[in-house]
Amino acid sequence: MAIHRARFHSLSLSTSSGSGVERTLDGEDQRTTSRRPKIEDLPLSARQIEVGRLVATGLTNAAIAERLGISHRTVTSHLDHIYARLGIGSRAALARWIAERGLLGDSDDQG
Repeated sequence: MAIHRARFHSLSLSTSSGSGVERTLDGEDQRTTSRRPKIEDLPLSARQIEVGRLVATGLTNAAIAERLGISHRTVTSHLDHIYARLGIGSRAALARWIAERGLLGDSDDQG
């Protein structure tokens, strides 16, 4: 059994759910190392990422506007551009996109 398991494990395929854990065909979980992409490698500007991160934390457009010192309409405009650039259509999809790329941490260590 151990020989078969070792062979099977070495040939196993894996699937990832974006959670930092891969599940191999033999049912074992393996941790993956997920690195944050550099801001310049993302399809969004630094400001759009900042707005997206605040959306992902659950803030409303009004709260984002207040936090960033911009108008509510500017937040809406940023979101319209983000949605178009990423090909998504909701705050939930944006939050998922931000989370999948590990962008929910401190903005000070980005780039």
